[in-house]
Amino acid sequence: MTKSQIKTTAKKRLLAAAIAVAGIGLGCILVYRFLDTGSVHPVVLLLLAAVISVALPMLRSNLFPGARDCAAEYDFHEKRLEEQNRLIITGALGQDSFNQISMPAGGLMESHENYFRQLLDKEPVGQDTGLRFALLYTIARNYEKNGDARASIQYLTEALESYPYHFIANFRLALNHEWVGAAEKAVGHYRQALLDPDGISRGMRKWTVAQIKRLQTAPG
Repeated sequence: MTKSQIKTTAKKRLLAAAIAVAGIGLGCILVYRFLDTGSVHPVVLLLLAAVISVALPMLRSNLFPGARDCAAEYDFHEKRLEEQNRLIITGALGQDSFNQISMPAGGLMESHENYFRQLLDKEPVGQDTGLRFALLYTIARNYEKNGDARASIQYLTEALESYPYHFIANFRLALNHEWVGAAEKAVGHYRQALLDPDGISRGMRKWTVAQIKRLQTAPG
């Protein structure tokens, strides 16, 4: 993300915040005046109050996200990526191929290593960057779910050859490096996640920076 893009994004956020604050303020003034004069039907007042009650937490979570907001947003982005990858893989290679690489936890993933490599060497995969990334990321996540962090690191590293600054892939790779005790590498990938060219939200930036600070201040 370039400096000009960061400035533009910041300006948009400030503008959106100003509009939201102004809207909520206007709503509060209207409610007060209507209550004072008694010139509006109570249903209208209830609707205005409902809009304000919904807008306030949305404004807070977007401008001042807490740890719970950040964690929920990350979980949303991760699940959306997994669904996008599923659609890409099944669309290009069929449901059977997806089922083969999506073993349930506890499965013997190592026995499928040859199948994974054969799948990655297929002609359509080599020519389609998005498909290759989807396969590598999905395989990596399944290794991780089966408790093999080192294999997951291997496949996530390959996935990042397609999209070096992909936010979720870097974040997951950082988590796996933490798992095996490689804190410095984890910090490197958290930092790389912040450079996603598509941009990341305020909450995801705050969440990632918090991970970096946690590792940098950890004893030892």
